[in-house]
Amino acid sequence: MEAIIWIAAAIIVYFTGTGKKQEKGKDCKEKLYLGCSLFAALCCEFAIKVVFHIHYLSIWLILTYALIAAQCSRMLWIFICIPEKRNQVYSMSIKMAVGMGILAFYYVNLSRDVIGVTKIANQFPPVSTGMADLMILAATAIWIYGTDVLRGFQECARALYWIFLAITPFLAFFLEELCWNPSVTGISLLNGELNVLIYLILEVLFVCLMQKGMLGLQALYIFAWLVGALNYYLLKFRGQPFLATDIFALRTAMSVAGQYTFEVAEELAFTFLILYFLFTCMWALGKMEIFQKRAGKKRILIKGCGAIGAAAALFFWIGSYDFPDTYNIGIDFWWQANTYQVTGFAPAFISFWQRMKISKPDGYTEQSAEEILDEYGAAEAPAETEKKDTGEQPIIITIMNESFSDLSVLGPLACTEDDLSFFHSLKDDPHTIEYGWDYVSTRGGGTSTTEFEYLTGDSMTYTNGINPYSSFDFTNVPSMVSILKEQGYHTIAMHPENPENWRRSVVYPKLGFDEFLSISSFEDSERTVWNRVSDLGDYQKLIEVYEAQTEPTFIFNVTMQNHGGYDGIGELKPEEIVDVDEEYSGYSDLQMYESLIAKSDQALSYLISYFEQVDRPVLICFFGDHQPALNGDFENALREAGREDTDTDLTMTEKIYTVPYFIWSNYEIPEDYSMKNSRGEDVVSTNYLGTLVRKYAGLELSAYDRYRMNQREQIPVFNFAGYMTADGDWYDLWAENDYKEWIERYRTVQYYALFDRKRNGRYFAGE
Repeated sequence: MEAIIWIAAAIIVYFTGTGKKQEKGKDCKEKLYLGCSLFAALCCEFAIKVVFHIHYLSIWLILTYALIAAQCSRMLWIFICIPEKRNQVYSMSIKMAVGMGILAFYYVNLSRDVIGVTKIANQFPPVSTGMADLMILAATAIWIYGTDVLRGFQECARALYWIFLAITPFLAFFLEELCWNPSVTGISLLNGELNVLIYLILEVLFVCLMQKGMLGLQALYIFAWLVGALNYYLLKFRGQPFLATDIFALRTAMSVAGQYTFEVAEELAFTFLILYFLFTCMWALGKMEIFQKRAGKKRILIKGCGAIGAAAALFFWIGSYDFPDTYNIGIDFWWQANTYQVTGFAPAFISFWQRMKISKPDGYTEQSAEEILDEYGAAEAPAETEKKDTGEQPIIITIMNESFSDLSVLGPLACTEDDLSFFHSLKDDPHTIEYGWDYVSTRGGGTSTTEFEYLTGDSMTYTNGINPYSSFDFTNVPSMVSILKEQGYHTIAMHPENPENWRRSVVYPKLGFDEFLSISSFEDSERTVWNRVSDLGDYQKLIEVYEAQTEPTFIFNVTMQNHGGYDGIGELKPEEIVDVDEEYSGYSDLQMYESLIAKSDQALSYLISYFEQVDRPVLICFFGDHQPALNGDFENALREAGREDTDTDLTMTEKIYTVPYFIWSNYEIPEDYSMKNSRGEDVVSTNYLGTLVRKYAGLELSAYDRYRMNQREQIPVFNFAGYMTADGDWYDLWAENDYKEWIERYRTVQYYALFDRKRNGRYFAGE
């Protein structure tokens, strides 16, 4: 069928061209043209049926294919038979390559599996395959012949130009939101106006910056769609939208992007077809002579002033008006996606951007922070080069295991009992000091936020949802690392990945690490899926590093094996794939994740078995950085199955921020500083965990450490979503109760520790 259509198009072009005056040698050229056309037709038929396996046909597809075949035949005729017009072929070939690429991608990847399956943004009816075919036909026709047709309707073209200028802010807004927002129709009128106004300013900026044709509008449509697609994938892979801090983490994102499968959802397929249509309309209008004005100096000056004015207006607006307060935008710091869905992308992005600057607590002064810390006995600040030696000191090993979690915390999931069998056995191990649940401040991603809480003892609660590693200056910021260095420890960080991820190569030295072993140090280590270093390979390297130490050492090890995505189960060996509960067996990402967790459990057994045999005192702290982001339907079903009568919205939320932890030593530690929940399980939050480890190690604590340990007696769990009191009750951060004073005091001393450049080092040094 495809070959016949192609040959028919070639013959039509042939007879159209041969009606003109013959010239010498043209007969040979015509034969060459027919031969090339026949060859192209056969190649096309072979590619469609054999290479791409496309067997779906519709009238719209046939017409679209016929348009492309006719245009390709026309290009071939010009190239062979009309040499003086060959310069036209180059621009035509670019259009054909793009059009054919879009057509091939659509029919290979979308028409059979995506289009017509689900609702757009969970609200609009699914796009039928026929509708999608019609959109492709219309866009392709405009792409090829639009300019030629519009030349006969000059006034109509002018009217279309002004119409597109007027409606572009609305089109860009809906194009971006439809990619990802399931609540787009629920956006209020005020928030909708904010979005449109922002896109109007961007329209002026893009149009003025790009002088030629309609490039400005084309670029704005592409920009809007790319932002929407980016937000869709970020929400899918990590459960969080695109934030301003992600700009600084671009290198990190690029380094792990290849480990995810970027499936095209119906929202993206549909909005891309809209983008294709809008792009071709702008292309057709832009090629009209009436819009091809010469870029004189006066015109360049006017457009330059327009671009500067638009940029200045946008920055003045953002800099002078606090969006959350001025436009009543509710900032949901622990579930940012909620703010984005209700408000729309642009105002929400700006609102979180404005909150990047951490403001002082109400009534804050240096004296107020120091008065709090003075209650806990501050040491005289030691000289920078001075190190204390308190006798025999244990090797301290901290393992923050990527995405390590026990999903049974969400609801009944029997498979975790087998997959974490060794980990669970540690509960009864006489060497285990604490074993229970650690409450972190992120899920699905943002590994470095958990690092930040552990190493500094500060809480993400007071960072406005900003990733500290991406945005903060850690010069002279007190940390677990710096105080251990004072006490004679050699400090080593390990992470089998790119050292630039989360700016670790910059942050770690400022926190005080003496060494940082990144991916180049793991060249010979065992690998697992996506060519990541396995937990076993990571632990073997850790043991190698441990054996090389001759002085007290702190090793902070961040693993990589269990990182998402979890849609590559075929990457695992058959014997590595575990079974999951039958009712959830249809979720391949769950099976992939649990298979990796089982490997982690085996590697952990290897690690503990080794350190049980060594003579030197070793203290190990192990915890996950966050839960994985798995299929939303699975997570919702599991959480509902695990809901109890006593659960509140807050306790249900806290479940997704809960990961396992343990503290283990190969020598006797008589002290027990554990705090328990109402079920008798050990609980902690990561901001306390580093200080708690040093306390078990018998090391000196700073005034800031002692303050946190005192606060922990009142509030044993404190994270991004809320806090738990000593009697087991949970509260939101803004609750009015007897604990509010502790909450405010913590905020004051944390601001002093992180941001006050006049802070006195004696409050952060061990006595």
